[in-house]
Amino acid sequence: MSKFVALIAAGMALAVCCGARADDAPPGTQERVGYALSLAGNAYHGDKSALATLRTNAAANDAGAEFGLGEYFVLTRDYAQSVAWFRKSADQGFAGGYLGLGVAHESGLGVPKDYAQAMRLYLKATELPEAQLDIGLLYARGRGVRQDDAQAASWYTKAANAGSVDADLALGSMYRMGSGAKQDDTQAMRWYRKAADLDNALGQYNVGLVYESSQSLQDYKQSAHWYQKAAEQGVAEAQLNLGMLYSSGKGVATDAARALQLFQMAANQGNGHAQYELADRFATGTGIQPDPTRAYQWMSIAKSSLDRKDPAWSMASNKLKDLERQLGPAQTARAKEAAAEWLQSHGGGHKGMQDRAAG
Repeated sequence: MSKFVALIAAGMALAVCCGARADDAPPGTQERVGYALSLAGNAYHGDKSALATLRTNAAANDAGAEFGLGEYFVLTRDYAQSVAWFRKSADQGFAGGYLGLGVAHESGLGVPKDYAQAMRLYLKATELPEAQLDIGLLYARGRGVRQDDAQAASWYTKAANAGSVDADLALGSMYRMGSGAKQDDTQAMRWYRKAADLDNALGQYNVGLVYESSQSLQDYKQSAHWYQKAAEQGVAEAQLNLGMLYSSGKGVATDAARALQLFQMAANQGNGHAQYELADRFATGTGIQPDPTRAYQWMSIAKSSLDRKDPAWSMASNKLKDLERQLGPAQTARAKEAAAEWLQSHGGGHKGMQDRAAG
């Protein structure tokens, strides 16, 4: 997900969460940003009245509307126009304008990529949790500033306390991995659970992951529960891990057929490890009748999806040799053709957590 699309999603949430205020109270910056982003998203999806509202208000020098037009032109991929409108908004000192310009400089859309300039702009928009999160990310990655995990954690915490679910996830990962903070599964669970309780799919997946892997918090039944929630929202890694629990009978009753179904769901999304597990079930007849042709097809797909450094890649290579001997030339050729067709129709690459979390 791009930063700009993520910004639209965050703004839609802001438009809802910030809607309750006294009738005579002027809208705050977050509310104005949320409203502008909501209008931009609606305009992009064909709502002419939303676009007219943005244009009318921008003509009256409304900085929030200028920011909204900038976001609208990002969605239509007219980046020169988007930068022009963000700049108008920023020239009035509006935090949304600074944020939009910062994202443009960080992404290199409509302006040269310049992480240092992005940081300077984000620092002018710190009343917005999205800017706080982006500052943290730049510190974590050492882009435009010296890499500093402590600063990253500090800014993530500010953003999380201000309502950023992405910051909840970032903090959870810092504590789980011990990167930028002392490794602490309890703290990791705290932040992941905060996101999960808001029905965030990645938060649910990570809660399941901590329950499965933590020495101090291990609870396979809870792990299966949270994986199920994330799997229902389409998280391939949750589908894979839940399938493994059904295969082993950890936290759930052993159910080879259910495991196969989950592996198939994740495999269809391009998850290489799920493709490997699916192929292995077809090869061994676990949860289904043995089918060496489909086993070869999915093992070939898995090998194409997996990184060569992954041990599963070598295992897939060896199993393909065994299956080829079992099938013979004609059946092998058909299986290879089926695999090639699948890869062509699905883009041939792994689609997983990195794609979902990219920002």
